[in-house]
Amino acid sequence: NHRDYANAIGCDVVIDYKNQQIPSGARFDLIFDAAGMYTYSDLKHHLAEHGLFVTTRGETNNIKGFVKTAVDIVFEPNMKFVFVKPNSDDLLALKGFIERGQLKPHIAHIFSLEQLTEAHRLMKKGSFVGKIGIRIGSE
Repeated sequence: NHRDYANAIGCDVVIDYKNQQIPSGARFDLIFDAAGMYTYSDLKHHLAEHGLFVTTRGETNNIKGFVKTAVDIVFEPNMKFVFVKPNSDDLLALKGFIERGQLKPHIAHIFSLEQLTEAHRLMKKGSFVGKIGIRIGSE
């Protein structure tokens, strides 16, 4: 499950945003909002003095959240936004990290190209930990 995986990779505290609240008064050096459900403004009172808030989306799924996140990115030095825009240099660097054993992505399932429908079904269901891979070719 997601909580076990987060604990296994070194997270000190794991909060399930659907079922839990961050304890009142709790302060952290780093808050990583992997689900992208919050903005910096929502959680800044839980950050230590030089704490860092990292998000994958920053509640940009609605206009109010988008505006709050945009303002936070500009004015809050303790907020970082994770942008994913692949390019060949970055992909080659990642390939090198993986080949040297410096990066070990957690692969939940690998499907063949012919199983693309099943892969898509699993992605929509979302009940897995890690990433889904599609094998292209016979390797």
